[in-house]
Amino acid sequence: MAKDGKIMYKTIPEEPGVYQFFNKENIIIYVGKAKNLKKKSFIVLSKKHKVA
Repeated sequence: MAKDGKIMYKTIPEEPGVYQFFNKENIIIYVGKAKNLKKKSFIVLSKKHKVA
């Protein structure tokens, strides 16, 4: 993760909330919710995803 990514991760709250995924055209393709945004973002960002 880039230095900027580490700084951003530190600012994510450990609270409930929603998150969004965007495609290359900056259009929302998925909206999710989590009980702990920091934990969920770590799980999502640490996985290797296939790009369709």
